[in-house]
Amino acid sequence: MNIKFAVAASLLFAAAGVSAKSENAPLGMEVETKGGSKIMSLDFESAGDAASFTFRVVFPEGAKQIDTSRCLSELPKGFFGVCKVYDGKVVAVTVNNSEGATFPAGMNRIGKLSYVSNSKAAPVIDTFEASDRNGEIAQMGSAKVQQVD
Repeated sequence: MNIKFAVAASLLFAAAGVSAKSENAPLGMEVETKGGSKIMSLDFESAGDAASFTFRVVFPEGAKQIDTSRCLSELPKGFFGVCKVYDGKVVAVTVNNSEGATFPAGMNRIGKLSYVSNSKAAPVIDTFEASDRNGEIAQMGSAKVQQVD
């Protein structure tokens, strides 16, 4: 893994959080391991007003063995959700809080997805919606997938 890139990406995400406090967005960090196995870390940059969100991760052509067993393993206490694979290449992620609490402002870990692919293309987060505790649409930022090499 290129440590300079990881540090630079972390600083970039932190700066984005400071300059865009009214926006929420999911982030994915992809790391490749041996034999085409890949792990994608899912994070949520919160402005502090999002109580629930949903997004889709579309995997590159030829991706297989998509494992969602750790997809929501790092959610903050009180949050729950569902990760489901559709058509063998799309993962839908939905998260909310039964008590109406919001995600803390800043970077929040969601979990991890793992899969196998020989493609150099990274997965894409193609749709994203967030709601505040009143069910109103929360202001959104850009969803990103970063690849670490």
